[in-house]
Amino acid sequence: MRTLILTFLLCLFLVGCSDVVTRDYKTYNDAVSDELFGRGWLPELIPSSSFNIKTSNNLDVNTSEGEFSFLPGDTQAFVSKLHPYSGRKSPYVEYDKVVKRRIAQGYTPYEYTKDSSIWVFFLNADKGHTYYDLWHERKGSQQEAGADRG
Repeated sequence: MRTLILTFLLCLFLVGCSDVVTRDYKTYNDAVSDELFGRGWLPELIPSSSFNIKTSNNLDVNTSEGEFSFLPGDTQAFVSKLHPYSGRKSPYVEYDKVVKRRIAQGYTPYEYTKDSSIWVFFLNADKGHTYYDLWHERKGSQQEAGADRG
């Protein structure tokens, strides 16, 4: 009986272990203070009016996903720093389905790259809301980061 209980507790511990770190920031300045941008999870080019910033960073595979809102009046300045989404291959399983779902929800996909980091921003200008995904381009290998998101 004792072995069964120890095995059960070990399983619970292992299931509970995760290298996904989720953070919430009320404002852009809160994110700056926590060095969110300095650590590379989001680029500083997001609008400074951004609020309700949520990030989920998977440290195992070096990916991130999240969302934030901003003042709709900042849309044009934000979009001017982005490029239309190229449809590039992502490490996420069936990412094309995520893209199609976001478009059906009224979001427009854009991308931004810096060094080996690739962000895809799904922007709804009317709502002043964005979902995003981040991954790092790897030369010669393709990682499988996860399937169903957003």
